Amino acid sequence: MFVTDWSLALCSSSFHNDKPRTPSLHIKATSFLPRFNHTQAKLLLRLNNHIQQQILTQSPLAIPYSLLPNTPTHHDLIAKLPSLRYFADQENSSPLFDSEAWQETSLLITPSSIGVELLLGFYEPYREWLRSTQHPHTPQLAKIMAHPPLHVWKPLWLDARGDEQMFYLYLEAIAQDHHLDATMLAHGVAHAKCLHSLGRKLVEHGHLASPPPTLTSKLDWSPRRSSERQALHNEYRRDVCRHYAKSLLPGVAQAIVAKLAPTSAGAQSLCREFASICEEEGEHVEHAIMLSPTAPLINLALFFDWALRRHLPNCPLPDALLGNELYQITTASNSLRQKYVDFSDCLQQQPQLGKMLALPNACLINTAVPTASAALSAAPTTTEVRPIAMLPTQTRLKKIAGIELSKIKTRSRKEYLQLEQQYIDSLAIDEKESVLGIKKYMQASVFEKQLRPRIISFMIENPSVWNRTEAIKALQVFDSN
Repeated sequence: MFVTDWSLALCSSSFHNDKPRTPSLHIKATSFLPRFNHTQAKLLLRLNNHIQQQILTQSPLAIPYSLLPNTPTHHDLIAKLPSLRYFADQENSSPLFDSEAWQETSLLITPSSIGVELLLGFYEPYREWLRSTQHPHTPQLAKIMAHPPLHVWKPLWLDARGDEQMFYLYLEAIAQDHHLDATMLAHGVAHAKCLHSLGRKLVEHGHLASPPPTLTSKLDWSPRRSSERQALHNEYRRDVCRHYAKSLLPGVAQAIVAKLAPTSAGAQSLCREFASICEEEGEHVEHAIMLSPTAPLINLALFFDWALRRHLPNCPLPDALLGNELYQITTASNSLRQKYVDFSDCLQQQPQLGKMLALPNACLINTAVPTASAALSAAPTTTEVRPIAMLPTQTRLKKIAGIELSKIKTRSRKEYLQLEQQYIDSLAIDEKESVLGIKKYMQASVFEKQLRPRIISFMIENPSVWNRTEAIKALQVFDSN
């Protein structure tokens, strides 16, 4: 199974919090809520592995309750999972899951846009670029995904018991060059027995040639296991690239065209053809240039980037690339599908061509790209500010409810808390328990910020809980002035 960088850090931090004398891995400026104890954190790795398999096979994402033992600790883990969020700081966070549905035998969950990449352990560079340019306050995945997913041998993981599982993670992290030092494991005689028993199991499973004589000894890893590990890593990365090509790149292409060339008929036509290629060729897409250990630039995405430049006169490719064989393929008279096949074959046969991506403007993700209006004309951009009365009905109601909610918080803390409690009481039992569980682990200001969109929707659906009529009248008077 594969353990993502952030889940390894979360697991290590939980283990260290419960047992302070053990080593810990920390990722700076990141945090995940709600909190998990180290038993739950280790089980979270199993859940993440189950979720990875379902994402990559395009299966409905269901977590059977029977996947975990029937104990209160495991019930609490299942209840917390849908509310898992990544916090870049106290104000900015992103959920890993957009929705959940509690069924009789399983939990159905839908990963969020950013959640898919976090759960799989690789981020798509163009999506990261779009996030940074369109939503600068959205947490950036490059900051917390420094290492590729850690391969863990599932039979050994299941054979290990208690603290052995955590120390096994550390040993694999050392073996896979996650910038750990074996001396981290020498944290007192209390763990010597655990590490000794783990060493025997490593030998029994064929991972070590012999048990380490001391806690800080250099580990004699089996060459066969090392080569198998690398092969499995490569296979997993190819599976992720295929999934991203079929499931993510069509939406990425649409977002790029909407940002840079919303009125270009040629760009729109290219986007439609590209979506068709993603659907038909996605199963065969597995080649990528690794911009970093966790950022595979899929050949198909780079091909779209270069093909789109013909429709962006103010954002051309650098002159140094115009005579290049790859660029000439994108301008040939063949069909778009044949151009892509030739482009990918050429890039695979001449991998040194990937070095050209270091040139300024060689791909959209390494340059400051002009806005859509600037890319198509020199006309200055302006932002239209419409009065509330001119907004669409649903948008207008959300705006009105949001303004009134802010007034309620300013006017009376007691009144706001009553409204918040009304919303919580309206939830189903399972969802209510989940929300109250999250509240225990968050600062009040952060919890209220995360709850705000839900309360606004609740206000729209339940006019009786606030004076909606008067609020609308007041805003209509404001608009008329």
